[in-house]
Amino acid sequence: MAALLSADAARALWLEHLAHERRASPRTLEAYGFAAARYIAFLQRHRGEALTVPGLAEVTAGEVRAWLAHLRAGDRPLSPRSLSQALSAIRTFHRFLDRRLDAPNAAIALVRGPKVRPGAPRPVSEDQARGLIAEPALDPDREDWEAARDSAVLTLL
Repeated sequence: MAALLSADAARALWLEHLAHERRASPRTLEAYGFAAARYIAFLQRHRGEALTVPGLAEVTAGEVRAWLAHLRAGDRPLSPRSLSQALSAIRTFHRFLDRRLDAPNAAIALVRGPKVRPGAPRPVSEDQARGLIAEPALDPDREDWEAARDSAVLTLL
């Protein structure tokens, strides 16, 4: 059956799998579907032919790296974090192809994503800060004096 499937049909099956069996959120489905569509379109342009499931099994690490380089170039290059997310989606797609459509591709594991620097911590809102201060008093296992102490310490910070 896999030999007869186009890459786009395999993508549709994968998204259906994510939605119904993995219960992925609509935003995850949208992001993963978009990444896979861009990936398939790039490979079809790169190879100059329509792609099938066996063709996806033959994708080389160099082709995946070329796709990542393509995403990094142009008018709207992707950030390292977005590139990592796109690569994660493609790895998940290939894992599905391997397990469900008998189209393994070991080359995908050879591709490393870009280094992503951790971002700065985000500040909490005023309401969140109040919730953190009130939290020790809500713990039923604490003595009253412990809750008062912990709330007082948090207000000093």
